[in-house]
Order: sequence, then structure tokens, then C-alpha cells
Amino acid sequence: MNMVLGYPVLLVVSVVVLLAVAGVQDVEAQENITYTTYTDEDLSFEYPEGSIVEERTGRFDMGPDVSVWAPDSDINHQYMAITKMHEPMLTDLRTFAQMSLDSALDGFRSDIEYYASVIEGVSLDDLQIDNEIAATFLYATYERENDNPEAARNRVIVEHDNGIYSFVYESYAENFDSPENTAVREHFFNVNVSKISLVFPVSIHLSMNPLCIYIRHLFLD
Repeated sequence: MNMVLGYPVLLVVSVVVLLAVAGVQDVEAQENITYTTYTDEDLSFEYPEGSIVEERTGRFDMGPDVSVWAPDSDINHQYMAITKMHEPMLTDLRTFAQMSLDSALDGFRSDIEYYASVIEGVSLDDLQIDNEIAATFLYATYERENDNPEAARNRVIVEHDNGIYSFVYESYAENFDSPENTAVREHFFNVNVSKISLVFPVSIHLSMNPLCIYIRHLFLD
């Protein structure tokens, strides 16, 4: 009788031990990342040391103002980008964000390899930036041949000081919830915009898109 009753107890103990070990590994994975700080006249944020940083230099150049790519050796393939538009928003935030999401989806309609699908629609409830509401949304890309999820992108848009800021975090979908990606994401989104901090709730689902397909302009692709 005691042996029979012991099996459930042993199973519970084993599960607890496994969870404890997994928790330690998660903490170690996060602590093993060394960060570097990017700073310009408008903002500052942290990214993993060894990443490739690119800045838009010409006023007529397309693409984000700042891009951060993980090295090819990094299995998480993080991509971070920030676009700044120094002009006021001509519509309300929700409409602007919805137009941005629609544009992103439209960019894949003619793609012969991938299509995009909304994971989380436009929301104004996930976060505030120093009492300023930010819009967020998340979509993923899939292979047309087999419907396998390839990547996902979560975008955050905020209007601040008569300017528009777009923040993107991308990674392979399969690694999105990894301890490394979670840690990097939290560091990146703890960004200061003109000394105003972006504070994200722990529960918010931020993005990833490994292949960075159609990254022509963060508001149009």
C-alpha cells in the first residue's frame, strides 16, 4: 500500500525538481547575456553585445532609423528596429496603428513564399508611456507551402512630443518565448525616448520576425 501511494508522491517530486532545474537554467540563460547601450539625441536602449547596429544616414534613405541584428551565429536571430517620424500624427492613434497593420498584411498578399496573419489586433490597453497611450499589435508570417509559422512581428507605436515612434522586435517564432529572447526583449523595450521610459507589463506579448521580409519601412511594410 505504501509503495502504491509512493508513486504519485515520487512523480510530484520529480516534476518539482525538473521545474526547479528549468528555472535555474532560465535564469542562467538570461544572466549570460551582456548588453551594450545605444544612445542618440532622441533615445537610448540596450541590446546584446556583439550585435550588428545599422543607422539610417541619409534623409532620403528607406528603412528604420536604427536597426540591430543578431549575429548569424545566434540561434534566436533577434532583430530590433526603431523608426522616428518628426511630425505630428494626422489621425488618432488607433486608426494610425490599424493602417500600419493593414499595410503590413498587404505587403505579403503578393508574396509567393509567405503570407501573414494577425495574432493580436491593435490594442491601446497594453501599456502607457509616461501617461501617453501606446498602440500595439502582433502578426506572424507563415510558409504558403505547409502553413508552418516562420516568424512574428510585434510593433509598438506611440506619439510623443509631436513625433511618432515605432518600435519593433522580431525573432523566429519557435524561439520567441525562450529565456534569451524574453530577456533581450525586456531590455530593448525598456527604452528611453527623450528621457521618457517605455514600461511594458510582464504579460505583454512582444514580437519577432527572423527573416525580416519586406522591411522596407516600418510603417509601410
